[in-house]
Amino acid sequence: QTAGVGCDGLPQCATFSSELSLYNLVYFDDLREYSSMHEVYRITGETKLYSTSRFPAPILWHRGQGVDQFWEFYNSECGCTRESLCGQDIKTVQQKLVRSLCNYEFAKFCWKTLVVGSLIHNHDILETNWLLDDDPIQHIPSVFARLLQSINEDPKETETPDQLFTYAISVSVVIDYAAMSLGSAQNFTKPLFEARSSKASLSLSAFLSQDGKFIDDCKDRKDTDISIAGNVLKFCSGDLDVSYLNTKTDNMEQLTEPCLCLGSVSYNILQQESDEEASLTIDLKCPQTLFINISPVLFETIIITAKLISQSDPKTYKKVLYERDKQYLHDICVANSRSQRTYLNREDATSELKELVQSHWQEDFEGLSEVEIDKKITALVNATKVGDAMSRTSLLDNVLKNDARCFFSGCKKLLLSNSVGVSLTATAESDTRIIEAGSTVDFSLGKISLGIERYQIINDVPFSPYQPTMLKLARNSKHGRKMKRASCGFAPFLTLVPNQQSLDAVKLTVRSSIRIKSEIPIRVRIVRLPQKLGYLQKRNTKLVDLTKKNLAAALRRVAKGALIVHEMLISEGSVASVPLNIVLSTHYHALLFQDVSGEESDTWRDPVLLTKDFLFNEVKLREVSKCHTISGINISKERLNVHSSAERRGKAIKADSARSIWCMTAWDTTITVVPFFLLSNAMPFPILIKAWQYRASDENEQWRDPAMFTDPISEHSNENESNSDGETSSKSPSLMGRSTSTEMYHLPTGSRGDNYYSLSSLESGKTLRLCGISLSCPLYIQFIQRLRGTLHEWSNVAKVKLEKLRTGINPNKGALSLKSLPIRLGDNVDCFIDAAVERGICRGALYSPFWICNLSGMKLEYRVIGTKDHHGISNKRYLDTGIGGLPIMLHCDNEGEKNAGKRKRKEISVIPLQNPTKVVLGQWWDEQRNGGLVLAKHAVTDEDNNRVDWSEKIEMDAAGTSGEVHCSAVVFSVSVESMAGIFFRSNLIRFTPRFVVRNALHMPLSLVAISGTISEAIHKTRQLRHFLTNQDTKAKVDLAPGESTVVYSFNHTGGVGKIFRWISFRVNASRYDEDSTPKWHLVRLDKNGSTYLGEVDRRNVMVGIIDATVNRSSGSSLLCTISHAAVPPYRIENRSNTHHLRFAQYDDDAVVFELPPMHSCGYTWDNPHGKKRLRAEVMHKHKGANDCRNDNSDSGSHAFSLHSRLFKINAGRKQHLQYSHGDCYFITHSHVRISAGTKILSLSDSDFIATAVESGITSKDGTFENAICDIVAEGVSISIVDNFPKELLAITVRDVSISKHVGSIATQVLVRHFQIDAMDQEARYPIICQPLPFGIDHREPQSNELALPENVNSNELFWMEHADDRPSPVFEANFKYVPQENMMWIPSLNVFLCPMKVAFDLDYMLRVASVFVGTITQYRDVASSSLTTAAVNTNDKLQYSSRGAKIVSLTYLERLTIAPVWFEVEICINDLGYDDGDGMASETALSLNSIAQFSNSSSIAGIVGWVVNVGSNFAHVTPCFQYPSVAYIDKFCDPIELVKDIMFFYVVQTIKQSLKVIFSNQFLGDPTLLALQLRTGLSDLVWKTRDEFRAGGNEGFGRGIASFSENAIGGTLFAVGKVAKSVAKTADAVVSTELTSKHLKPRELDKRKRPRHAIDGFVQGTQFLGRELVHGTAGLIGSPYRGAKKGKISSLAKGVATGVGGFVVSPFVAAFGFIAISSEGLGQTTKYLELSEIHARCRPSRVVPWGMPLSSTGLSFLKAIGIRIHTVRYQKIRKAVLLQDQDEGEGDDYVTSKEHKRIRAAEIRRTNPPSKVLRISYKKDNRQYTTTSINPKLLTDHPGNQTTSHYAAIFEQTLILRTNNLQLEDEVKIQFRNNKNGINIASSTLGMCKVRVGDIYTHVLKLHHNELLRKESRLSEEHVYSSDEITHNASTKGSSLIAPAPQEFTLMRPPKKLEDPLDDLFEAITNEMRDIERCEEELKKTEADSVYSYSSFPGDGKQKRESDTKSVVSKNERLFGSISLSFFPIQW
Repeated sequence: QTAGVGCDGLPQCATFSSELSLYNLVYFDDLREYSSMHEVYRITGETKLYSTSRFPAPILWHRGQGVDQFWEFYNSECGCTRESLCGQDIKTVQQKLVRSLCNYEFAKFCWKTLVVGSLIHNHDILETNWLLDDDPIQHIPSVFARLLQSINEDPKETETPDQLFTYAISVSVVIDYAAMSLGSAQNFTKPLFEARSSKASLSLSAFLSQDGKFIDDCKDRKDTDISIAGNVLKFCSGDLDVSYLNTKTDNMEQLTEPCLCLGSVSYNILQQESDEEASLTIDLKCPQTLFINISPVLFETIIITAKLISQSDPKTYKKVLYERDKQYLHDICVANSRSQRTYLNREDATSELKELVQSHWQEDFEGLSEVEIDKKITALVNATKVGDAMSRTSLLDNVLKNDARCFFSGCKKLLLSNSVGVSLTATAESDTRIIEAGSTVDFSLGKISLGIERYQIINDVPFSPYQPTMLKLARNSKHGRKMKRASCGFAPFLTLVPNQQSLDAVKLTVRSSIRIKSEIPIRVRIVRLPQKLGYLQKRNTKLVDLTKKNLAAALRRVAKGALIVHEMLISEGSVASVPLNIVLSTHYHALLFQDVSGEESDTWRDPVLLTKDFLFNEVKLREVSKCHTISGINISKERLNVHSSAERRGKAIKADSARSIWCMTAWDTTITVVPFFLLSNAMPFPILIKAWQYRASDENEQWRDPAMFTDPISEHSNENESNSDGETSSKSPSLMGRSTSTEMYHLPTGSRGDNYYSLSSLESGKTLRLCGISLSCPLYIQFIQRLRGTLHEWSNVAKVKLEKLRTGINPNKGALSLKSLPIRLGDNVDCFIDAAVERGICRGALYSPFWICNLSGMKLEYRVIGTKDHHGISNKRYLDTGIGGLPIMLHCDNEGEKNAGKRKRKEISVIPLQNPTKVVLGQWWDEQRNGGLVLAKHAVTDEDNNRVDWSEKIEMDAAGTSGEVHCSAVVFSVSVESMAGIFFRSNLIRFTPRFVVRNALHMPLSLVAISGTISEAIHKTRQLRHFLTNQDTKAKVDLAPGESTVVYSFNHTGGVGKIFRWISFRVNASRYDEDSTPKWHLVRLDKNGSTYLGEVDRRNVMVGIIDATVNRSSGSSLLCTISHAAVPPYRIENRSNTHHLRFAQYDDDAVVFELPPMHSCGYTWDNPHGKKRLRAEVMHKHKGANDCRNDNSDSGSHAFSLHSRLFKINAGRKQHLQYSHGDCYFITHSHVRISAGTKILSLSDSDFIATAVESGITSKDGTFENAICDIVAEGVSISIVDNFPKELLAITVRDVSISKHVGSIATQVLVRHFQIDAMDQEARYPIICQPLPFGIDHREPQSNELALPENVNSNELFWMEHADDRPSPVFEANFKYVPQENMMWIPSLNVFLCPMKVAFDLDYMLRVASVFVGTITQYRDVASSSLTTAAVNTNDKLQYSSRGAKIVSLTYLERLTIAPVWFEVEICINDLGYDDGDGMASETALSLNSIAQFSNSSSIAGIVGWVVNVGSNFAHVTPCFQYPSVAYIDKFCDPIELVKDIMFFYVVQTIKQSLKVIFSNQFLGDPTLLALQLRTGLSDLVWKTRDEFRAGGNEGFGRGIASFSENAIGGTLFAVGKVAKSVAKTADAVVSTELTSKHLKPRELDKRKRPRHAIDGFVQGTQFLGRELVHGTAGLIGSPYRGAKKGKISSLAKGVATGVGGFVVSPFVAAFGFIAISSEGLGQTTKYLELSEIHARCRPSRVVPWGMPLSSTGLSFLKAIGIRIHTVRYQKIRKAVLLQDQDEGEGDDYVTSKEHKRIRAAEIRRTNPPSKVLRISYKKDNRQYTTTSINPKLLTDHPGNQTTSHYAAIFEQTLILRTNNLQLEDEVKIQFRNNKNGINIASSTLGMCKVRVGDIYTHVLKLHHNELLRKESRLSEEHVYSSDEITHNASTKGSSLIAPAPQEFTLMRPPKKLEDPLDDLFEAITNEMRDIERCEEELKKTEADSVYSYSSFPGDGKQKRESDTKSVVSKNERLFGSISLSFFPIQW
């Protein structure tokens, strides 16, 4: 068959577009490159020269005849004679001579030896030097050079005026202080952002040439007095910091703390031989850490700033001013108008304009008569009038169009709105006005005073455009008797709320401290309750008893018929305040809300009691919570600052700090009215919802109280409408002037027992608010699709059991979520409805977990694994036509299955049903982007066989994954993506084409898809060149230019090995003759990258290079684009002047090419899948190519000579090519360079060009080798804080450096340390992420560069003992860079990442995330388009983009190496499973779902889904992920694709190690960690012990033994403990129910502190054993008793089963618990041999009071605290015992021998006391640090009856305190003890003291601050400035010595044990009861207040009773002595 020869009638083209650029001539840019030896050998007669610059003397050339040959050559080629140049320029003749001889050095030699001697007799030629060198006298000594210059210079030219000048410029700028603020136009407010800098400087010095270019410092400069250090820019930022406004507290918070940054940038000209090269030097030093504080308030400030910036545009600002003026004038007209109508007639419009003329237009109408004024006003009215009436808005529009003035100036005026509910008197700049309720008045800017009747005037009211403030109201004493306390319990406050309307306008709203916010339209009614509350009233008081049962029903009875005092309407999202007189009334009031939907079913909700105790419900009363839920309200509080007078502020400051904060702040309360149930439509189509409820009889409705059946109207009629509280205007205007008194009372309509029914329509992505339903009854819901106005069948009825949710109805036993209910909306629509409680609101969602979109172009059938249809057939099936429309939605659960929606593996399988057609795939194909579509005819089935089968299982819940779907021979792709926003519960499964091929050539092509091994694919491609089989003909696809095809199936070629997918194609271009055979090319489809293919004509000339690029596009599809290569991948240069070059690929399919001299050609491999080596040889120009090759032979028989070489085309020098012609011997130099994205193999006669490339002379992008970079930064520390403020998270990056030296292209990037810390002291893992210790980096020891005084020994600097040590970097990158044009050339890149340890606690991270998620969502536009366009996105067309459209820059990597790394991960994910198997999600899972919903990001949604999947199966895992090294050699690619490949490699490695998550489960004892520990312990025991013996013990012994003990032995013990603990927990969970008592039950094993050692473990294990046995025995009686109390037989049976089961299981639980605790104790004992350091948290958490600015950090990282113990001074008091010698004549001795020995020993102990030690203990980590023993010295002795001896113990030792959770309130205990034979017992403690960590940290910060000042001063002195003022802290010299200051602390004797004074037990009980009664009496006297209530402030509020302990202290503590300590930080 000859089908492969013809072109099937397709249009053809003669040439390739790349043919014209393949072949070029080579031009030498430098004549010195000429170095051919051909003419040299011919003229000189030599056959071989060993030096290219030394030649034989002319007399030796051909025995004297060679000189004549030269002159003949000189005359013919240069056109000159021996004596004359024939009128030519001397330089031109020299250039001709070089080019003709083709050798620069030989031409120069001939000129100097022959030509110069002949021309010297010609007097007309004055210049005979060799002029082609740039510096002809560079080798002449300087003295002779100057002499030669003076001789050659023309004296006339020296006097010419055109002289060159050099300009020396020096500029110095010093800034003492500078600030830049960004904010609003009000000068009375603080800026939003402010940047400050002090002591900043800038100096610039430069040398400029006459044409403005930088030049080097002139050596011949005569002005030696000018001191300029070259072209240098030096700068010093000073103390630079940025702060922002905290809109919550009106304080300026620090965004970045003050830091110093100084450096220099210099640009110099380097003289290298004869060339001038520029050198750029960058020097940057940041000695202080950059601290960044991020809080939620920062986002609010950014939003406000963005809003202001958006108004800064002139057009926008003009529009804002226009609308503001219109609204301003409108309010004036409405306030002054007598008519309240919306439309005005002529008379009303004229009168309103006249009033505006008198008030605001007096200047414009000044001097006009009334008639003229009336005419102008009439003209305005006539121009505005349309018909018989006009609107006020159109009238004002016409007025403002004719007047360009600004009527309201925000810089001069202020709008004040009264929302208090009563009249308000305001005074501003002597302008006093009365503002009625609901009115707005403008005032001039200035001091404002506010006054309310019966209350004192508030002077100097502060206001900010951003921060609300509360104003304290004080009763006016002249208004009668003392004010009664308000019944509601709220203190009298006003809230001042600003609203910034534009850049310069602020509107202040004054309201009460209670506001009502509604998410739905409602009507609010406030009623006054009667004085007699009956059942609700406490006995003998007028207070309300909130503990009463059936509180909600009682409130309804009381509110029925109550007097209505206020009523208002609130629209959706609006806010209204409660009138102040109601808040301060002595009567009780209630709030009633009515949903305003326009339906008759709108009823009043249950009343809300307007009292502080009812609203706040701080004691969590169940009845109150139930009332909140029934009424549908949420209560939120916000603490605001309180404005008080200067006198009160002074008193508050003098008081204690805690109480002053409470006095300065108060609660602003918001009552949010929410719908009872929110239902979201997470389906891609609109639905119709039918919901109803059957309300059963409520116990609260049936309850009756006889005391409540009084006539409420008659009761209220006896009350006065006016009371002493000033409630005179309590009735709203709508209630005034009614005709009947019955309308003034609340008489609710309807009945609560009525059934509920609703029929609503809901669009896709929207939420429906259901009001009027009861949360105590089930809700029945039905759905129906509503598509294009058509309705389908109603779905099944879903019964949502709202009563089982954890609301106020069921607060204790309720669940956070209900199990998913299956809904069937059609044949292909299966969905769920979920119900959960989120943020106190019941929410539901209709969603389908899986959306399947078929974009494959084929009809598909799906089979859901593990399901059954309604006929009971397994594996439910769905049919998808693939023509668009709605996706198929399913949930993979069986109908009627229990626990629907519970997590299990969701898998489907798929099979194609028919061949792909253009009609089906055309629905998704974007022809404009992808081109025309061509499909194969038999992709799936043909007449011979069926090529499809069911595919493998596809996991639909594996979000973020993609891959291939194999249906036997058919292949397409699938991707699983998580959707975002409201659709976050759904995964989108898309089936798309896997392989797409696009023809981007201008010629047609034909392709065949094949599969097989590499060898078989190559063999098949060779076959296609000769003939096509029938199968190939069927599979062949012809593509015209611009067309694309989809490859579904491949012709299998067989072979043994790994199978790949290929396409083989040919280009249907016209050839030079009809006998030419087209070449078939082979491209691999399943590998990203570019494949270059060459087209060769009949003459074996490469006429075109094709680029076949495969890249990932449109999800998981792979696009292969066949196009012309814009740049050839390789280029072969023959830079020889005489020789031809032959080369060919070292492969069987290679073609031999020939390249003439001085020619270059583009090249690519003939077989890109073969051996990528090039064989080349040099030929003489007279030898033809046909003489050396055989075209019909393979590469193995190509006739290459023995002098040929094999080249691997990578950058660098290559082997020389040798060649001999006749007797002459030639050497051709070869090298490979890269330029403009092409590798160039160059062969030349010399190595000139290779040397030039290596030295960077040929680079066009600058000389990177001469650049210098030295950037050193101390680091960056990012703190994440909440609104308190309190630190939550700290991210620290330390010691960052970037260095590059001159003369090198290597650059090094280092990061020494990286750590993430949880700053909360209650965090489970204080350190979240940290590097594992890798030792000290000894490569480049850092020097402190400290000049010590002569009398100071460096060994005495204890605080700097290890200051020069630096740890191994956590990240290191070393790379080399060569600048190139249009590409990046990186010769080497080595990356090292230190192994990391990650401890992840999900609960803590959720706490951090919730702080910011709530803030961000508060200011985000809810109506985001991305939330409601999911259905549109699923039907998006397929769009494929090639890599060329996304390419950044090609990068050539000679070698890339990423060192191996591993991560030790510990993940704690608790409570993500489903409770009790009912399919109810936990609170943590709901929080994650909430984050996924509000994030609106599919990536975050996918991560959240992965966390939920892992957490639902494993609660605590500790896997260790190990990654091997990554290496790329000779890689030429796009950097983006390279990064993707590296990331894909690590993802694949992570997936392969996913089993480690299972085997790291704590239930199995973490076998992965155990295996790692065993391997580590055994290897360290061998290798570390060997190294210690080899080192001779210089570094100590025992590290190997310690590692073996800790890892092997300790790890085994811990693993045993984990298994025993898991078994005990599982057994206990099986028998535990809600009837199990917690009394006597031991603490859970997971929540117990790990024992410190083996003895502690044995004690704790014994306690657990005993308590568990006692608890199990007691349960035999307790559990049945608790079950019987419920009054049900089932509960009794459950109690009996629980008790018996607990009794049986308790011995097993106790035994395994004992084993677990004892094993942990033994394992902890092995750590006593641990020699490694404890990894410290970065620093203590900063603690500041509420609302205060966060203090400066000061110290970025604290590895440990060094405690230097200097001296201990103490005194010893003992009786004086004197030894006197007796006279010999005296009788009896008064001292016995025994007593004599005792006295003598006492004297010895007095003079030589026993040795002492000092012990420092830190309770938190249970570690003790002890000094070596020291013998004290006796200082003084005072004789007497009692001898007081003073001693001193000089230690001078350093102890290092290490901990991983350091807090300022912790204490360090210091004990001074006797050292008895090395055993320290408790009784030997002599003195002790306790030092707070806060005090230690203060001294550490002072030392660090002083050292930092010294370092900054030294760096500043290195920069020479023009002024002395810029020296930073000049008082601290760089050479000064800063030492930690010693601190004296008092040592006290240890307290004695107190004797128990209570001998009688009954006396103790009596005293305890007496204390309880006294506390109750004090509690009754205390009245709660919103300002002074301690319980309203978090953290404090409970006063501790102070007891008199002076007697106890004096009795038990005595002064012992003092200790001298000093503290210093250890940062490494």
